[in-house]
Amino acid sequence: MKKKTYNFGILAEKITIIYLILKAYKILAWRYKTRFGELDIIAKKGREIIFVEVKARKKDTNLEEILRDRQTKRMVNAAQYFMSKNSKFREYQLRFDFIFVNKFYWVRHYKNFFF
Repeated sequence: MKKKTYNFGILAEKITIIYLILKAYKILAWRYKTRFGELDIIAKKGREIIFVEVKARKKDTNLEEILRDRQTKRMVNAAQYFMSKNSKFREYQLRFDFIFVNKFYWVRHYKNFFF
């Protein structure tokens, strides 16, 4: 069962990448790992760097149950690490988005979800 869930999550991330590319985002990193945690997708659009958390669920769930405070703190720390290693983006605005993918692979994009 775990393998199925893992594969569903990976597929949701790949679908999200295609979705973002179709929306004119440039993908900078996928599954970016730091000692603070992992960022699912890092993208760029215009003068914004967007850190995207992707969650896939087969059942409808309250969004508040999906992203917890601890996870958002890890994302912010990982994003700060990415920015410290990529000074060329210093003047860019930062944005944290959340993308939910359901069992039918429908994508719901929440811009500026937190921060």
